[in-house]
Amino acid sequence: MKQGKLSVGLIAIAGVLAIVIAGLSLSYLYLPPGEMRFVEQRAAFADQLWAIRLHAAGGILALLLGPLQFVHALRRRRPALHRWLGRCYLAAILVGVIGALGLAPSAFGGLTSTLGFALLAVAWAATGILAYWRIRARDIDGHRRWMMLSYALTFAAVTLRIELLILMAAGVDHETAYRTVAWLCWVPNLAVMAAWLRHERRRVD
Repeated sequence: MKQGKLSVGLIAIAGVLAIVIAGLSLSYLYLPPGEMRFVEQRAAFADQLWAIRLHAAGGILALLLGPLQFVHALRRRRPALHRWLGRCYLAAILVGVIGALGLAPSAFGGLTSTLGFALLAVAWAATGILAYWRIRARDIDGHRRWMMLSYALTFAAVTLRIELLILMAAGVDHETAYRTVAWLCWVPNLAVMAAWLRHERRRVD
């Protein structure tokens, strides 16, 4: 299925936001825990430094590679490159998920945040596995749908930061806002993408 102008525009917007958030997240790859921006998590980062490094590395790579997977021209003209980028994207998710599961138990905000981020990690892994399974079965349309759901979860890195800023600007305290975005950053993403895919299938049928 060829992308319409709206799809190309959305890919471009997602790509720009992904670059911005990836840039802001680079410091987690090299700064010592005591200098990381997330003050409340510094002690947890110090205890699980491997986890924040893995999560940041995998998340940044997946965030940047994801939009390229939906560029129709790249898939059509450079299928081998598309496949290798897809493999790198899925490998990045695996790395990011391992880090996320290591960080989730000590997430700022307690059990509510822990459950939200742990389930996000599980869903992130599951959509990636299903996308890989569908392409191995040569189900291109199924692969595309699962990849779109996967990137909706990858994009939680972007929506989390936007929503956190909005909630705190509205006067919500940091801890309450963080507990909220632990769920709000990914559940609506997944729901909206699933609704879009259902609409797309009905339109094609």
